[in-house]
Amino acid sequence: MDFKIFTLQNGLRVVHVPRMGTGTVALSMCGDVGSIHEKENETGAAHFLEHVVLEGTQKFPSPEKSTNRIAEVGGRRGATTDNTTTEYRTSVLKEDSERGLEFLSQVLIHPLIPQESVERNKKIILQEIRQVLANPRRKSMETLVELLYQNHRLGVSVAGTPEHIEKMDRGIIVEFWKKHYRPERFVLSVCGDIDETKLLKLTQKYFGDWKNGAKEPGAVVSPGRQDGTSVATKLGGEPGQTVLAVGHYGYTADDQKKYAAFLLSKILGEGEMSRLFMSMRIGTAHAYYTSAASRSSKYHGMFFITTAVAAERTDEVLHSIGRELHRAASEAPSASEISRVKKRLAAMDLFNMESTVNTAFYYSKLFTEQPNSGGYTEELVKFQTVSAKDIQNVAKEIFSQKPKVAVVGQSLTRNDIDIRSLEL
Repeated sequence: MDFKIFTLQNGLRVVHVPRMGTGTVALSMCGDVGSIHEKENETGAAHFLEHVVLEGTQKFPSPEKSTNRIAEVGGRRGATTDNTTTEYRTSVLKEDSERGLEFLSQVLIHPLIPQESVERNKKIILQEIRQVLANPRRKSMETLVELLYQNHRLGVSVAGTPEHIEKMDRGIIVEFWKKHYRPERFVLSVCGDIDETKLLKLTQKYFGDWKNGAKEPGAVVSPGRQDGTSVATKLGGEPGQTVLAVGHYGYTADDQKKYAAFLLSKILGEGEMSRLFMSMRIGTAHAYYTSAASRSSKYHGMFFITTAVAAERTDEVLHSIGRELHRAASEAPSASEISRVKKRLAAMDLFNMESTVNTAFYYSKLFTEQPNSGGYTEELVKFQTVSAKDIQNVAKEIFSQKPKVAVVGQSLTRNDIDIRSLEL
C-alpha cells in the first residue's frame, strides 16, 4: 500500500495515502495524548477536552456552527480518546478537502473551551460514565484494567470518575490543552482523492503556524507490574449471569513479540473456529460468547479473555479457560491453525482498508504508537513471519504470570471464585 510521510518544520507528521478517483477524502489526526498523561487533579481531562473542543472554535464559535461546518457539505466528523491517544476525524467529498483540514486545525489549535460548554459536558460525561458502568462487559474490562494497573494512571477510567468530573473546571482543561496539544505529538493521516502537491500546500496553510505550548508536558511514568493473583468482583448485569475478564500483561507497540501475541489471541478467541469458541460454546454450551485479544500501545500491553456465563457455571468455565491456557503454553499451534489466523488477519485488514476512513485512522494511530514503522505492508510481513514456536513461547511467557480476574454479576463474591486452574 503506497503512502508518503513528511514532517512540517513544527514537527507535525503528515501521512498521505492517495486513493485517486474515489471522490472522497478522509482525515485522521491522532495524538500521543490520553488519560495516561493526566495528573491526579486532571483525571478525566483528556476525554473532557475531546468533548469541548468540538463545541466551538475561533472561526466556528458555537456548537451549531462547529457541527454545521462539516455537516452542511454532507461530511462526517468524530473523535475518540483512550488511555494513550486522542483522535479527531473528518471525511468529506474531495472538493471539500480544504474545509476538512481547516476544521481539524480549528479544533486542535484554536478551541474556545467556553465555560458553558464545560458545564454542559459535565452532565453529558456523567451520563456516559453511568452508561459504561451499566454495561457488564464494559464494567468487567474497566475492573480488569484497574487490577492490572493499580496505582498508575492506566488503572483509572479514561472518562474519569463522577467525583473528578463534578470538580472539573475550565482552567484544568485549558492547562491540559496547552501542555499536550503540540504539533510534534500528532500525526495527520489523509487518505483519498487528493494529490500530494495540494495536500502539502493545505497542511502548511492550516498547520504550519501551529506552535508548541509554553509548558512542557512532562514524561510519562512507565506502568509497573503487579505481582500475585488478583480477583475483583463487582455488582452488575442480569440475575444468574456472570461476566468474566481474565487478564495478563502483554507487549508494548515496539516489542516484536506483540505479533506472536496477537496471533495467539486469534487462535484462542476470535471467530467460530477459535479454541475457546469450540470448547465453551460448541463443546459444553457454557457460553454464548467468548473472545481473546492482545492490545499494544506505546506505553503498555495487555492480553485478555472475556466471556459471559451462567453464574453456577463460573468455576467450570474458568477450568475450561485454564485448560486452553495450559495447552497454548505446552504445545505449539498446528500449521492449519496458523494458516487460518494469518489468512483471516490479511483478509480482514484488506476489507478494512477498502475504506478511506479506516485507512486514514490506521496510519495516524500506527505512526503515533510506532514512529519508526514501515507502514501496513511491513507490519503484515511481520505477522506472516511469526512461527508456531514464536506463538508457543509468548504463550508460556504471558500465561506464566499470575492472572488478574474481574467478575461482574449479582451473586458471586471473591470467595466463590477459584482461579487456581488459570495458573501454569
